[in-house]
Amino acid sequence: MPTFVGTVTDPCSFPYPGASSRSPGVRHVQARILHPATLQPREAPTGTEAAARLNNRSQYPGPEGRSSRAWDFVDALRTHQNNPAYLKEPYKGLGDGEVEQLIKNAFAQLAHRRSRGEGSSAAEQSAALRALAKSTQQLPPAVADKLARDAGAQGSVNTRTAVLKQPEARAAMRRTFLDTASAAFDKSKSFIDAQKVGDVLSSDPVLLKDFAASGGMTRWLVYSRRR
Repeated sequence: MPTFVGTVTDPCSFPYPGASSRSPGVRHVQARILHPATLQPREAPTGTEAAARLNNRSQYPGPEGRSSRAWDFVDALRTHQNNPAYLKEPYKGLGDGEVEQLIKNAFAQLAHRRSRGEGSSAAEQSAALRALAKSTQQLPPAVADKLARDAGAQGSVNTRTAVLKQPEARAAMRRTFLDTASAAFDKSKSFIDAQKVGDVLSSDPVLLKDFAASGGMTRWLVYSRRR
């Protein structure tokens, strides 16, 4: 079945809410027929082809399309998570700016679905979370660094923490995230920044040891006990 994106004209013989005097019996409905499995990014034979399918914006119209595109991206990463060479190709084909935005949208989608219990089972969502974390190993260094810094920045919503604290996530990203969140906490003493520090420390014994040795643990614990 071909993909359709556009307006469906639905003639009817009676007025309906929202009908105008110019077209009292015509209803215009925005519709999207999902592309078949053969066009799904996860089904692409190469990572380059997966990037091309994700770049086909006609498949992803409107705000809902943005969410669908992010989830298709996660789905492709999960399908090919054990093929590092494959995973590098989508990142190269999409470009740094597009990769950064897709990753951010994917983080947000995972956080939303986990919080609302939507779309799939808890086990499937956890698998998607780990796959996205594992894929950060193949991110271009500049993109990985920026994502980690943005996630740890003062007052930022920590939707990315769930991914970055996974053991499969890139170690350098977790370190950058911790350093940025810790610096933000030193300035703000806010609960949001303190929570981000605690979340990532609880997931990584090495980071916990290094953080304690630097004296950061003492400052964080003193504040946390006051809450």
